Amino acid sequence: MNYFTKSLFFQISVLSLILSACSVNKKNILSEFNLKGKVKKLTEITYTAEEKFGELHKVSMEDKIIRLFNEKGNQLEYNKYNSSENLIDRHISKWDNKENVIELKTYDTNGILKSKYLYTYGEKGRKIKYDEYNSSDSLIAIHIPKYDDKGNTIEVITNNSNGIIQSRYTSKYDKNNNNIEDVFYNTQGNVYSKYSYKYDSNNQVIEENSYDSDGTIGRKTINKYNDKRDIIESIESYSNPSFVNSYTYKYDGYDKVGNWVKQIKYIKVTNEVQIVVREREIEYY
Repeated sequence: MNYFTKSLFFQISVLSLILSACSVNKKNILSEFNLKGKVKKLTEITYTAEEKFGELHKVSMEDKIIRLFNEKGNQLEYNKYNSSENLIDRHISKWDNKENVIELKTYDTNGILKSKYLYTYGEKGRKIKYDEYNSSDSLIAIHIPKYDDKGNTIEVITNNSNGIIQSRYTSKYDKNNNNIEDVFYNTQGNVYSKYSYKYDSNNQVIEENSYDSDGTIGRKTINKYNDKRDIIESIESYSNPSFVNSYTYKYDGYDKVGNWVKQIKYIKVTNEVQIVVREREIEYY
């Protein structure tokens, strides 16, 4: 299994939970999504849309995602539905009374187990390993993190069930404990991919660089935010200057807690523009 060719979706929804819980200075998923208040349930429905005669019209539903949280802001469930509203992906997490994730299970559209992660913690409350199991509930990998003196994860080594190293990644942080660099290595110890990040005074990512195998920047992403700390623009440029993608975000309404309830995203790739609308329903404790 190659741990660095997983989909972006899987990396965000599963690995963000794993890695954020690896650090003593951990942030829950609510803060990562810039969600305010004690959120109990978040429902997001995504549509494609088009503009006609100056008005926005929905075309078709793309997906629906429902997340459930405990009172500490930790994600308990993630459920994704397709355009026919059939459940296609589900994640269930368990937490202890110290807000440590102790188990994560993922299921496919038929409710069959896809993967399972079990977490072990040391005396300082730091995760000392997490074991990964496949759909047959067989151990396939052991992930072993290493920390700096502030509790940030600076390295994770992945071994197979026989204890042989399969992959490794390292991370660096700034004085505010913001992750500023990730480097991924393959089984031969060669750099597989590398990313670097820059932050504004609110500790939000304003620049992300993805590097090619020769060390040159293959993609640069520049982000801008509004005064509510919601993203309003993201520009992607590539080593080939003829390729530039832009993403512009507009917000149509906020609830009484200050979370947006409708986001309109304009995606411009070359000369084509696609419009995507995300609508939220948020329940609070």
